[in-house]
Amino acid sequence: MRHTTQKQREEKHKEPADAGARGPPPSQWINHRTAIENFALTLKTTAQMLQVFGARLATTELPTGVLPTEDLLMAHTRQRDKLQDELKLLGKQGTTLLSCMREPVTKPPASKPNPSELENAATMERLLVQLAETEEAFSQFWSEHHLKFHQCLQLQQFEHNFCKVKLALDNLLEEEAEFTGVGDSGMHVEQLLKEHKKLEEKAQESLDKAQLLALVGDQLVQSRHYAADSIRPRCVELRCLRDDFVNENQRKDDLLGKALELHRQLETVSRWCEAGIYLLASQAVDKCQSREGVDIALNDIDFFSQPKI
Repeated sequence: MRHTTQKQREEKHKEPADAGARGPPPSQWINHRTAIENFALTLKTTAQMLQVFGARLATTELPTGVLPTEDLLMAHTRQRDKLQDELKLLGKQGTTLLSCMREPVTKPPASKPNPSELENAATMERLLVQLAETEEAFSQFWSEHHLKFHQCLQLQQFEHNFCKVKLALDNLLEEEAEFTGVGDSGMHVEQLLKEHKKLEEKAQESLDKAQLLALVGDQLVQSRHYAADSIRPRCVELRCLRDDFVNENQRKDDLLGKALELHRQLETVSRWCEAGIYLLASQAVDKCQSREGVDIALNDIDFFSQPKI
């Protein structure tokens, strides 16, 4: 039988000098490396998807209608939200994986980090930095794309509303131009004033829309919209059309008001003349045969001719 020496027994129970730096079990290291490779592959695949999506957005032509633009922008937003959710989920997975690598379950409390653990953690950190850079680049690209399409939609909505409001103002100016007469009697002028008032009430909604749309255009110009040079003259035109109608409406209203006052004065004079004719015709001839009768008749006529205050 072979006897074990004292030295051999001591070496058998002696702890290695670098026991504190002993790495994790091979199975755990393999799991971490596999997880890193899977994460890196998923990150690469996601980045490629973002590139494809970005290239498609960059080559998309701006639609020519409000509804097509809204539909396309909503579709792009849904795709962007889906990719962004995948990036967030990937970030959470990577953070969890890095945490596991930094605090292995099997690590003794007093042990020191192992080079293989540090290498895995460093690799994972680099991948998370790459993920963050990818996210930031995609976010910047999306902001520019969304701004371009959003401004396109704003322009189309402005142009659509501009055409509607301009048509309404043009029609109102045409109706205003039809009020050419001033009436041949007080009743006729009063009827014209009522019709003119109805036109003014009818026009108020379009006038308000024109004013509001011009303000919207001003805001678009101030926000440095890419089509500011075409929006600005539209705002000027809206205000000119609105002012043209308001000024012409006020002019016609003043004219009809003066015509009504003139007809009322003419009617008053006409009634006075009729009353004077009646007064003269009602004087009895026999009353004028005496001095007293003549004086009475003259006094009646003089009183009638005096201005009534």
